Amino acid sequence: MRTDDIFRFYSMTKPIAAAALMLLYEEGKFRLDDPVSKYIPDFAGIRVLKTPDADIADTVPAGREPTIHDLFRHTAGFLHGLPKPAPQQNPIDAAYKKADLFNPMISLEEMMRRLTKIPLAYQPGSKWTYSLAQDVQARLVEILSGMPFDQFLEKRLFMPLDMKDTSHVVSSDRASRLVPVHWMKDGHVVPCGEKYGCTNPVFGPAEVNGYTQNHVLKMGSSGLAGTTEDYWRFAQMMLNEGELNGHRLLGPDTVRYMARDHLGAVSVLNSTGESLGTGWGLGFAVVKDATAAASLIPEGSLYWGGAANTFFWIDPRNDIVVVAMTQSMDANMARWPALREQLSAMVYGALIHE
Repeated sequence: MRTDDIFRFYSMTKPIAAAALMLLYEEGKFRLDDPVSKYIPDFAGIRVLKTPDADIADTVPAGREPTIHDLFRHTAGFLHGLPKPAPQQNPIDAAYKKADLFNPMISLEEMMRRLTKIPLAYQPGSKWTYSLAQDVQARLVEILSGMPFDQFLEKRLFMPLDMKDTSHVVSSDRASRLVPVHWMKDGHVVPCGEKYGCTNPVFGPAEVNGYTQNHVLKMGSSGLAGTTEDYWRFAQMMLNEGELNGHRLLGPDTVRYMARDHLGAVSVLNSTGESLGTGWGLGFAVVKDATAAASLIPEGSLYWGGAANTFFWIDPRNDIVVVAMTQSMDANMARWPALREQLSAMVYGALIHE
């Protein structure tokens, strides 16, 4: 590994998309309780699946429209469209796949057009479900700013923060620094690709290996790649309450508001339905109860990770940021929390408080 190696952020793109939209919030471009349909009219009248396993045509009216606040919190009613084992398959996930939502050659506008034809998986605001909501946020950034999403990120976030290697497309002069994605096959660590295949839980091999191609779709839920230092710059800006190296991007009160738990009685749940001691702010998971979360990362910290075993956390109590990058795919994603727990034990075991 080199310090300038480039990693696929996957879902660590999501906090960046949320911060981008909050830049426009500070400019008064929208309100959090605005219905999404105010800016993307096709969302008006969207219906909800009657029951989790109902036929895709068996729907009921939405009790209320999903709001922009719901997008930040993953409470809008969307799912993520990630592959699941047969017993866990959902008709909404199947509909996302059938609609080819993640086709790299469509625009965010077209992605939204297809998404609005699919019912919501649950009533807005009723539960937390990890989702593609940040892709809707990315489209809102385009509509509210009048700029393509990737150009807005470059101008308003990456240039001020000197994130010089972060983008949706890895240019040819940087392609040799793009770290291969690996996975375990027959007890050996091998690269994802045509030779060894891949148990990629996100998309197909094209998504793993296609970052040097200038695809039309520039998503907010995934798709960015960059260096560890670049992501540290973004996370350090958040720890500094909106400022880095003399460049202020967000106001301190805005960052503190983003870092609060916005779910209230709605819980973030793991696959077994147990609380993780975790809430959700505006684009980030928030540690509410470190004991319940079985982690040394203290209350008030922000964190998230990506599909290739990347993760970060922001700890205001101890004034530290940790960014960890690998490029390792597992079908069950079991190593992601294990690695985070091991690293947090090492970090906090090394801290001495005077």
